[in-house]
Amino acid sequence: MGLPALGKTICKLDANRLMLPLSLRETWGLSSNSRLIVTVGEHGSLVLYPAESWESHAPRELTALLEDDEHAERVREFQARVGSTPRLDRNGRIMLTEEQILFAGLSKEVVLVPSFTRAQLWSPERYAGRNPDPPSPQEYDQLLARMRAERGKGAPPGKES
Repeated sequence: MGLPALGKTICKLDANRLMLPLSLRETWGLSSNSRLIVTVGEHGSLVLYPAESWESHAPRELTALLEDDEHAERVREFQARVGSTPRLDRNGRIMLTEEQILFAGLSKEVVLVPSFTRAQLWSPERYAGRNPDPPSPQEYDQLLARMRAERGKGAPPGKES
Protein backbone atom coordinates (compact mmCIF):
# COMPACT_ATOMS: atom_id res chain seq x y z
CA MET A 1 0.00 0.00 0.00
CA GLY A 2 1.42 3.37 -1.03
CA LEU A 3 0.23 6.79 0.02
CA PRO A 4 -2.59 7.12 2.54
CA ALA A 5 -6.10 7.46 1.16
CA LEU A 6 -7.57 10.89 1.87
CA GLY A 7 -10.42 13.11 0.63
CA LYS A 8 -14.22 12.78 0.81
CA THR A 9 -16.00 11.40 -2.28
CA ILE A 10 -19.64 10.81 -3.22
CA CYS A 11 -20.04 7.26 -4.61
CA LYS A 12 -22.93 5.60 -6.40
CA LEU A 13 -24.78 2.60 -4.95
CA ASP A 14 -26.76 0.56 -7.47
CA ALA A 15 -28.35 -2.84 -6.77
CA ASN A 16 -26.25 -3.13 -3.56
CA ARG A 17 -23.05 -2.55 -5.59
CA LEU A 18 -20.87 0.35 -4.44
CA MET A 19 -18.53 1.94 -6.97
CA LEU A 20 -15.20 2.74 -5.31
CA PRO A 21 -13.31 5.76 -6.66
CA LEU A 22 -10.32 5.03 -8.87
CA SER A 23 -8.11 7.19 -6.65
CA LEU A 24 -8.90 4.98 -3.62
CA ARG A 25 -8.37 1.77 -5.61
CA GLU A 26 -5.02 3.02 -6.88
CA THR A 27 -3.90 4.30 -3.46
CA TRP A 28 -4.79 1.02 -1.77
CA GLY A 29 -3.28 -1.02 -4.63
CA LEU A 30 -6.58 -2.77 -5.40
CA SER A 31 -7.31 -4.65 -8.58
CA SER A 32 -10.12 -6.84 -9.83
CA ASN A 33 -10.80 -9.62 -7.33
CA SER A 34 -9.05 -7.81 -4.43
CA ARG A 35 -10.60 -8.70 -1.07
CA LEU A 36 -11.96 -5.98 1.23
CA ILE A 37 -13.58 -6.02 4.66
CA VAL A 38 -16.82 -4.14 5.39
CA THR A 39 -18.23 -3.92 8.89
CA VAL A 40 -20.22 -1.58 11.10
CA GLY A 41 -18.72 1.68 12.30
CA GLU A 42 -19.73 4.30 14.80
CA HIS A 43 -22.74 6.59 14.52
CA GLY A 44 -24.48 4.52 11.85
CA SER A 45 -21.60 4.32 9.39
CA LEU A 46 -19.87 1.36 7.79
CA VAL A 47 -16.09 0.90 7.75
CA LEU A 48 -14.19 -0.39 4.73
CA TYR A 49 -10.69 -1.87 5.04
CA PRO A 50 -8.36 -3.30 2.42
CA ALA A 51 -7.63 -6.87 3.54
CA GLU A 52 -3.97 -6.19 4.36
CA SER A 53 -4.90 -3.24 6.59
CA TRP A 54 -7.56 -5.31 8.38
CA GLU A 55 -5.11 -8.13 9.01
CA SER A 56 -2.51 -5.82 10.54
CA HIS A 57 -4.74 -3.38 12.43
CA ALA A 58 -8.35 -4.31 13.14
CA PRO A 59 -7.86 -7.63 14.96
CA ARG A 60 -5.61 -5.82 17.47
CA GLU A 61 -8.36 -3.28 18.15
CA LEU A 62 -11.01 -5.96 18.56
CA THR A 63 -8.93 -8.28 20.69
CA ALA A 64 -7.83 -5.34 22.84
CA LEU A 65 -11.41 -5.20 24.06
CA LEU A 66 -11.63 -7.12 27.29
CA GLU A 67 -12.63 -10.74 26.71
CA ASP A 68 -14.80 -10.83 29.82
CA ASP A 69 -16.56 -7.54 29.07
CA GLU A 70 -20.14 -8.26 27.99
CA HIS A 71 -20.41 -5.04 25.97
CA ALA A 72 -17.13 -5.70 24.14
CA GLU A 73 -18.29 -9.21 23.34
CA ARG A 74 -21.53 -7.86 21.87
CA VAL A 75 -19.59 -5.32 19.76
CA ARG A 76 -17.35 -8.08 18.35
CA GLU A 77 -20.35 -10.31 17.64
CA PHE A 78 -22.22 -7.49 15.90
CA GLN A 79 -19.21 -6.56 13.76
CA ALA A 80 -18.76 -10.20 12.78
CA ARG A 81 -22.46 -10.74 12.04
CA VAL A 82 -22.89 -7.61 9.91
CA GLY A 83 -19.41 -7.74 8.39
CA SER A 84 -18.58 -9.13 4.97
CA THR A 85 -15.55 -9.77 2.78
CA PRO A 86 -16.53 -8.63 -0.71
CA ARG A 87 -14.21 -8.85 -3.69
CA LEU A 88 -13.70 -5.91 -6.02
CA ASP A 89 -15.25 -6.65 -9.41
CA ARG A 90 -13.65 -5.70 -12.72
CA ASN A 91 -15.68 -2.45 -12.76
CA GLY A 92 -14.34 -1.28 -9.38
CA ARG A 93 -17.45 -2.17 -7.37
CA ILE A 94 -18.05 -4.13 -4.19
CA MET A 95 -21.28 -5.76 -3.05
CA LEU A 96 -22.77 -4.55 0.23
CA THR A 97 -25.21 -6.75 2.10
CA GLU A 98 -28.79 -5.71 2.68
CA GLU A 99 -28.12 -5.64 6.43
CA GLN A 100 -25.20 -3.23 5.93
CA ILE A 101 -27.29 -0.95 3.71
CA LEU A 102 -30.11 -0.87 6.26
CA PHE A 103 -27.74 -0.34 9.21
CA ALA A 104 -26.06 2.65 7.56
CA GLY A 105 -29.24 4.05 5.98
CA LEU A 106 -27.67 4.03 2.51
CA SER A 107 -29.50 4.73 -0.74
CA LYS A 108 -28.29 5.85 -4.19
CA GLU A 109 -25.44 8.06 -2.94
CA VAL A 110 -22.82 7.15 -0.35
CA VAL A 111 -20.30 9.50 1.23
CA LEU A 112 -16.91 7.75 1.32
CA VAL A 113 -14.40 9.29 3.72
CA PRO A 114 -10.95 7.65 3.62
CA SER A 115 -8.86 7.85 6.76
CA PHE A 116 -5.40 6.58 5.85
CA THR A 117 -5.80 2.76 5.97
CA ARG A 118 -9.58 2.55 6.15
CA ALA A 119 -12.64 4.42 4.87
CA GLN A 120 -16.00 5.24 6.40
CA LEU A 121 -19.19 4.88 4.37
CA TRP A 122 -22.03 7.23 5.31
CA SER A 123 -25.48 8.18 4.11
CA PRO A 124 -25.31 11.87 3.10
CA GLU A 125 -27.80 12.76 5.85
CA ARG A 126 -25.88 11.01 8.65
CA TYR A 127 -22.59 12.42 7.41
CA ALA A 128 -23.98 15.97 7.41
CA GLY A 129 -25.38 15.44 10.91
CA ARG A 130 -21.98 14.32 12.24
CA ASN A 131 -19.87 16.75 10.20
CA PRO A 132 -21.92 19.96 9.76
CA ASP A 133 -19.02 22.27 8.84
CA PRO A 134 -15.29 21.99 8.52
CA PRO A 135 -13.74 22.95 11.86
CA SER A 136 -12.08 26.33 12.18
CA PRO A 137 -8.33 26.26 12.86
CA GLN A 138 -9.11 27.03 16.52
CA GLU A 139 -11.62 24.15 16.78
CA TYR A 140 -9.13 21.80 15.15
CA ASP A 141 -6.39 22.84 17.60
CA GLN A 142 -8.79 22.31 20.52
CA LEU A 143 -9.65 18.81 19.26
CA LEU A 144 -5.95 17.95 18.97
CA ALA A 145 -5.23 19.31 22.45
CA ARG A 146 -8.07 17.26 23.97
CA MET A 147 -6.93 14.13 22.16
CA ARG A 148 -3.34 14.58 23.31
CA ALA A 149 -4.42 15.29 26.88
CA GLU A 150 -6.57 12.15 26.96
CA ARG A 151 -3.65 10.09 25.70
CA GLY A 152 -1.22 11.76 28.12
CA LYS A 153 1.03 13.13 25.38
CA GLY A 154 0.68 16.87 25.97
CA ALA A 155 1.73 19.33 23.29
CA PRO A 156 4.09 18.32 20.47
CA PRO A 157 7.76 19.35 20.90
CA GLY A 158 8.25 23.08 20.34
CA LYS A 159 4.54 23.82 20.93
CA GLU A 160 4.55 23.99 24.73
CA SER A 161 2.86 27.09 26.15
